[in-house]
Amino acid sequence: MPRKKTVAEIHARLKEIDRKASEKKKALKDELRRAASSEKRADRKRDTRKKVLLGAMQLEKMNQSAQYRAAQLRELDRFLTRPTDRELFGLNSQNTNNDDTLVG
Repeated sequence: MPRKKTVAEIHARLKEIDRKASEKKKALKDELRRAASSEKRADRKRDTRKKVLLGAMQLEKMNQSAQYRAAQLRELDRFLTRPTDRELFGLNSQNTNNDDTLVG
């Protein structure tokens, strides 16, 4: 017949089980954090890819039609506020919301 464990032995075993559980919990939290970070990164990449493709399509259409180009530039004139962004499309740095602000 196995001998009975002492209270001290049971406490020591319980402490060891708690330590291992804490280590496992920390490892799972780290794994969850890495997985969430990876998913966020993939979502950002997909979003960026959509924007690039949409932008490429719009630029192609702008190159094919002067009327479409003018309409898009009017929309961009209202939408863009940062001077560096406006400069990319040849818009004056000040948005005055009239057709005179278009350059080119």
